[in-house]
Amino acid sequence: PYTIQHDFSQYDILIIADFGHGMFNKEIAHQLAQLNTPYKTIMAQTNSSNMGFNRIDKYKRANMYCIDKVEMQLCLNQKEEMELHEQLQELSGCITFDRLYITTGSKGAVLYVNGELMQFPALAKKVIDPIGAGDAFLSLASLVSYLNYSNELSLLIPSLASAMNTQWLCNEKSITKTEFIETAKKVI
Repeated sequence: PYTIQHDFSQYDILIIADFGHGMFNKEIAHQLAQLNTPYKTIMAQTNSSNMGFNRIDKYKRANMYCIDKVEMQLCLNQKEEMELHEQLQELSGCITFDRLYITTGSKGAVLYVNGELMQFPALAKKVIDPIGAGDAFLSLASLVSYLNYSNELSLLIPSLASAMNTQWLCNEKSITKTEFIETAKKVI
């Protein structure tokens, strides 16, 4: 069995992006969740190659999780609709976190902190391609969470990056600081 031997305690933040291609089995996920790091964020993606088999609850503890609504429902074994607040309370029994982001596509994103729920609308009015939008969201949500930004900014900044990323095909561009600031000025 593989054992993680790297010392991550010297890093400010550890971002674990599990795309469900078999690299992180349950044993590795358990080791990653137990690592001593100043701040740990985790995303476990559900996609067409792993539907239902790459659940976020294989990582029991992180400072921050970022999942979409389908990934939450799969983790809770729910097909029927439930109140979001009820789902989040139930999910709190499966994983331990300080912050939980749920992306909901065209409905925006949700941040759940200390039992409080904050919702933020989607900023993209027209989507050219959603590929990479979740990755942009995860990246900036991890950063603003680590920096302990206000809940409002913690939703605005990653939502803005996610919306920007939907305006071109696939990953044909990266978001630059200048473009981000200019877009933020227009939105704010």
